[in-house]
Amino acid sequence: MTGSENEKCICELCECGNHKCPHQEGRLIGLDDVNNGKTTEYRDRFFEKQAERTKSIKPKQSNLANEGALQTETTHFG
Repeated sequence: MTGSENEKCICELCECGNHKCPHQEGRLIGLDDVNNGKTTEYRDRFFEKQAERTKSIKPKQSNLANEGALQTETTHFG
């Protein structure tokens, strides 16, 4: 058994992830259903909790207040 049928490319031998060749026919991420419709272990064990969000205790502030006179003199010494 000699010839190109038994020869493997470096990308088929090495597992470092740096060798990429155009002949690879691997699965592209997101093109097929990896888990065949099954849920993940995380989704099997943990369920979403039903709860309402708490409301802020801090009062809302208005940035458009017209209180006091406008200061026309700077406090910067320079």
